[in-house]
Amino acid sequence: MNSVSRNTGVICNTIVSQGQSVDRQENLVSDMRKYVRALGAFYMRLVGTSVEIYKYLEPLYNDYRKMKRLNRNDKYELVHMDEFIDELLREERVLDVQLPRLQKRWVLEENNQLEARQSVLDEDIDDNESSDEDEQEEAKKVQKKEQTTDKPKKKWKDYDKPERSPSPRHGRSPSPRERSSKKRSHAFVASGSPPVVLWHGMGDTCCNPLSLGTIIKLIEKEISPSPYVHSLRIGSNVEEDTANGFFMNVNHQIDYACQLLKADKNLTNGYHAIGFSQGGQFLRAIAQRCPNPPMLNLISIGGQHQGVFGFPRCPGDNVTICNYIRELLRFGVYESFVQEHLVQAEYWQDPHREELYRKVSVFLADINQERTFNKDYRTNLLKIRNFVMVKFLRDTMVYPHESEHFGFYAANGTSKIVPLRESDIYLKDLLGLQVMDKQARLKFLESDTDHLRFSDQWFIDNIIPYLKD
Repeated sequence: MNSVSRNTGVICNTIVSQGQSVDRQENLVSDMRKYVRALGAFYMRLVGTSVEIYKYLEPLYNDYRKMKRLNRNDKYELVHMDEFIDELLREERVLDVQLPRLQKRWVLEENNQLEARQSVLDEDIDDNESSDEDEQEEAKKVQKKEQTTDKPKKKWKDYDKPERSPSPRHGRSPSPRERSSKKRSHAFVASGSPPVVLWHGMGDTCCNPLSLGTIIKLIEKEISPSPYVHSLRIGSNVEEDTANGFFMNVNHQIDYACQLLKADKNLTNGYHAIGFSQGGQFLRAIAQRCPNPPMLNLISIGGQHQGVFGFPRCPGDNVTICNYIRELLRFGVYESFVQEHLVQAEYWQDPHREELYRKVSVFLADINQERTFNKDYRTNLLKIRNFVMVKFLRDTMVYPHESEHFGFYAANGTSKIVPLRESDIYLKDLLGLQVMDKQARLKFLESDTDHLRFSDQWFIDNIIPYLKD
């Protein structure tokens, strides 16, 4: 217990002390970003699956920025980001916290869950070896040619090297979204099947064949003719997409996604939207702020529409540790630099500090109409056909999991849950949910599993019907 308490202080003191010193300078945001990234990496190491951890943390080996860290002697020491990442991936205990067991990388590679990782040094060696082989082969050709011609001799280095195809490991197969668009560039116009837009959850990407890739295959298999599917990628590549799920201001993500949707001509006549985990509330924000192209059905699978107030995957028999971690998040979650740059802080709702939440929350308090009333939000959300919300009854990721059905803790405590129909959002009809409910357009679904652990058959039985027309 004491070690966890100390660790909370270590992380908080590091971040806060840096914030106080940098606050007097103009580069506060850029300097704080590395500490937010380090906190996000530590957070992912504690709560993510082994595959998620490797995919998110390994790219951070290329981050060599310096940070200050409080050591056991209560003195600050310099540590590089890549060194911190190496500790998270190799050590069993970091910052006085016992880390969850991490599956060996080679096991995941053998199970085809991860691609073999190649270091930059290995690639340089391979390139040099390949280059030497090419040069030797070219020299042999030149020597042979010199023996059969009377032309002036040339040295092998005077000849251009032949172009080589890239090594297979450097190639990337098209993402599921890219394959889908190549096969059906105008699927909606041709077939009449509404397109489908997907937004992934925390730590995932648009194009992971083991997550959204399987969803896309299910949709294409179960709906005939297969609809066009657009899996949103927030960034120029999958690495940026993953990182932005942690560190890109949600409001900027919504703007970015809105532009992607507007630019996709296949969506002009409307689309069904499926959001997974935090992608659920992000797509609701799209419905409220970006009504064109029109959203038809909004399907939120594990989305946290009233936010979260709890540390994901807390051990069920160790409430003390959960509370310490919660205190860590409570400590700085409403600081401006955290709100601007840590995605999960932007839908954090502290029932003990409701007034502060409504005042400074840059995302959730806004889209839930808890600060100022925006009539367009209500009008636009009422335009969708159905709002489908899926709650996971054994959820160990979302606290409280009732947030997936728009419920949340009562003010000033965590002992009582206020369901949607008893909340101010519903009673004052701030979003039009009461109207939709009376018109049977609110759909409350459940899965008796952990977070996003539904089966293919469950998806076929419960979600596919909302995508067919």
